[in-house]
Amino acid sequence: MATAAERTKLFWFNWPSHVGGADTKFTHLLPLLAAEYEITVVPNDPKSLASGLWCNWLDGCGIKAALMTDLPERLEGWAVSLCNGLFLKGGMAAEMKRRGARIAWSNEMMWHFEGELAAVHTGLIDRVMYVSPVQRAALEPGYTGGSGAERSFDEAERGIIPRRRAAPLPWVMTGNWIDPAAFPFRLRGGSQTGPFTAGRLSRPDPDKFPDNFPRSFERLGLRDPVRFRVMGWSDRLSERWCEHTFDKRWELLPPAAESSAEFLNSLDILVYSLSPRFHESWGRAVVEAMLTGAVPIVPDGAGHHLEKLVAHGVSGFLCGSEAEFGEHARALQDDPSLLRRLSAGAREDACKRHCDPEIHRQRWRCVFA
Repeated sequence: MATAAERTKLFWFNWPSHVGGADTKFTHLLPLLAAEYEITVVPNDPKSLASGLWCNWLDGCGIKAALMTDLPERLEGWAVSLCNGLFLKGGMAAEMKRRGARIAWSNEMMWHFEGELAAVHTGLIDRVMYVSPVQRAALEPGYTGGSGAERSFDEAERGIIPRRRAAPLPWVMTGNWIDPAAFPFRLRGGSQTGPFTAGRLSRPDPDKFPDNFPRSFERLGLRDPVRFRVMGWSDRLSERWCEHTFDKRWELLPPAAESSAEFLNSLDILVYSLSPRFHESWGRAVVEAMLTGAVPIVPDGAGHHLEKLVAHGVSGFLCGSEAEFGEHARALQDDPSLLRRLSAGAREDACKRHCDPEIHRQRWRCVFA
């Protein structure tokens, strides 16, 4: 292990949280990387440093927290950010570059942030991280094509004329690290003590939910007793489906009403159908569900990365139509042995293919090589 003097310095412009894909990813990454890197977390909002809970947690991980104004005028290492638009448009990336840091950026989404293309085309960003090939296919054309660039950052450092990168932009496929220990496993399909439960976990974005929701759950054809649980509900979603009567089968929870692990462990199956307007760059909730033993039923293809997460018939099911969602959900409800086999397979598959800590450490070593 490198000594403190030898460790690469990372100035990470995010703040830990249990809500939101990028912030949750960041929360899992910090303990994984803390032994190899000297990490300083830099929040957008100074009020974050008044959070005793998270500051104590960071301290326990051996990680510092500071505002950018408190960082050295000249520094070495990397300024890093996941999905933090303010890092680019708020000038933090440009200022860290001026102070001597190299810049590593992960978009995490399937669309470009304001100022992102300019930051790439003018050489502000030294390395990009992709979470999946599907995301790379969506974002890379903007990174490599000159016509898509916005006005350059600070007019190409006040040169008024835009610069172009002299070499292709280096990139690393980092994926998504999830600590299996954070999602305890419970085998489904044993003695049933309550109703069969189908659920969904996502952020409260109406465009992420299928257009026929909540009918998509009710049309699964599950027999009573059955329960439908959704975490990540909001007033916007209530307005979107205001004409629907949510009967006693439904439980609609706001974000973080329960821990993700607790919520997912209450489900037998995770039904993750999506709007045709939304494309999933990775699908963190699906792998979290797999770790707990909840069996995921997800779309096949349709521009999502989900088909790479689930092994059909081994750790979940891939569906090409609404009818297939119902067929697989009913089979899992009606056949406890099938539910047990896929529940165990989901945990094993997630740990083996998606959650190997050394694989993820090596990916991040490539980022900062």
